[in-house]
Amino acid sequence: MNNTLIYIQSQVLCIILLLTMLVFDLKYNQKQKPSSLHGIYILGVLAGAFDILRAISYGKAPLIWLGHMSNILYLSVFGFIGFLWLSYCNREFGLVFWKNLRIKLLYMIPAVLVLGMVITSSSLENIYVIDAGGVYSKGDMYFIPFVSYLYIALTGIVALICRNRSRYDRDRSKFATFAAFSLPALAVLIYRIFMPYGGLALETYVVLLSVMILYINNQHRQILIDSLTKLPNRFGMDAELAEQLGEFKKDKNDLFTVIVCDLDDFKQINDSFGHMEGDRALKIIADILNRVSSMNNGSAYRMGGDEFVIITDDTSAETTQNIYNQIAEELKNVSFRDDFTLGMSLGAASYDGSVSVTELLGRADMQLYKTKKEKKVGR
Repeated sequence: MNNTLIYIQSQVLCIILLLTMLVFDLKYNQKQKPSSLHGIYILGVLAGAFDILRAISYGKAPLIWLGHMSNILYLSVFGFIGFLWLSYCNREFGLVFWKNLRIKLLYMIPAVLVLGMVITSSSLENIYVIDAGGVYSKGDMYFIPFVSYLYIALTGIVALICRNRSRYDRDRSKFATFAAFSLPALAVLIYRIFMPYGGLALETYVVLLSVMILYINNQHRQILIDSLTKLPNRFGMDAELAEQLGEFKKDKNDLFTVIVCDLDDFKQINDSFGHMEGDRALKIIADILNRVSSMNNGSAYRMGGDEFVIITDDTSAETTQNIYNQIAEELKNVSFRDDFTLGMSLGAASYDGSVSVTELLGRADMQLYKTKKEKKVGR
């Protein structure tokens, strides 16, 4: 078996793995809109296919036309993989400016310029050269297509800066994963600059390795997310509480508050209007809690059933009351059903270092049921 055939088989394996991850990602995240990450999967597959055509045409004079075509497509793809990676990271980092279409178009300019130079290189021979025997060699400006790696390097630097500025381990871990994506790409960039043209092309393998890092990280995150409400689930809440306790051990003044939230008369919704309406009510409540908690330096979680929890770093009674008021105000503006009004009962407890997490949640539960009892008496 010659080296070309082995190389082609390895590229086919890369393509299969990328397609498998894409299919699984789309299947198990059916409500998720197509993202830049999906574009990276697809372009990675195309790059592998174009590289196979390059390998087939290498050193074969009758297939010079195929060599030019595959080379142009292969080199052009990576400029846009870099741009899509930048786009995906900016969205995940929550950078507001990236919502501006003009900003996106501005950042796309290097990829477009690379595309133009690669296309014209078939005649100008400035980036690559294919001789009469079908053999490739470097042009004087062979490094131009690898400008796309600057997108990846930039996001890696931004991820490291965000990691160093992050307060919580969960955020630092997230940014470290994004930074790790850049390392294989930058290693290959160095290799490609110094390797003789026509040597082993590693870009497809790099895309595979990097998206596998992201894929595994995304699957881990999915384990911590409730599929119905898209809020972190009980596992996510336990991880957050463990982190809060870790921060408290470092700084005894770093306290936090848990607020247990329960949907009023949830059983009546299911019994009278059906479980589909019950699910719709839960999603409405989850959206409200997510917004309110974000405005008050906190995070919302679904414990299970119709029970939710908000964890906030602010332990003042004023903030807790503010959360209560904001939730109540949001519920007034909700349009659920004409024959049913959504309501919630809440109970809060602040961590003071003297109780366990279980006891803390128990205290919040006691406040919750006290509120529920007062509501029943008032009816």
